[in-house]
Amino acid sequence: MKKAANENDIAKAVGGFCRLYDLTAREEEILSLLVGKVVTAENIGEFLGISRNTVRIHFQNIFNKIGTSSKSEILGKFIEFLMEGSHLDVPKDIAKKLTILMADDDPAYINLVVRALEKLIGDRVVFKEVGDGQQLLNYMNNCESDAEKYPRPDLILLDISMPEIDGFEALVKLKSNDNTKQVPIIVFSSTKEAADVKKIYSLGGNSFVPKPPSFRSLVKVMSSILVYWGQVGALPAYTSSDEAVNKVGS
Repeated sequence: MKKAANENDIAKAVGGFCRLYDLTAREEEILSLLVGKVVTAENIGEFLGISRNTVRIHFQNIFNKIGTSSKSEILGKFIEFLMEGSHLDVPKDIAKKLTILMADDDPAYINLVVRALEKLIGDRVVFKEVGDGQQLLNYMNNCESDAEKYPRPDLILLDISMPEIDGFEALVKLKSNDNTKQVPIIVFSSTKEAADVKKIYSLGGNSFVPKPPSFRSLVKVMSSILVYWGQVGALPAYTSSDEAVNKVGS
């Protein structure tokens, strides 16, 4: 029941988002499917009984109205909207135990994120941390060989300003590798530069989240992330048989 309630709240948020940007009824239908992880123009067309070209035309209109240039950026903008105005409850009996990997060189902020997750879902999370982009790539390369020590993450929280390899370079390597490109990456950063945010989405980031300044706002942000990516956003299924031999960053 809680999951259904959250999905209903997401549907209401989609409606509010569409009103904000003056999207048409058909554009709202397309956005609803995109939020529900129906991504390709062909699949969306099949759901709505329209051609792929018509779907592409609608997407171009949506891009123009929202000021975006990709589907990933649309989703990012929607999730930002969700976090700004939503008070979604994360179910304690969330469907699966989530593994979250955070790459950040600020131990104090990592500790705040851990506290927020514990408050929201208690022991239904496995939290792992690394201190820079190179450690992140090493971790992902070790997931198959030592799954107990390096469980494959369902979500990656990625900072931009880190030593060794920064978040931008790590994002490029993760999203260009078949083994890791399906793992949702939420860029959790203090950057406020519009060019940086645009770059994050162009490189394949799934969402950009400005680092909340207080613990209370952090709990709210993490709640929205967990509801969308952990429930509605259908985290990618994965088994060890999917693993290819190439390494991230190679």
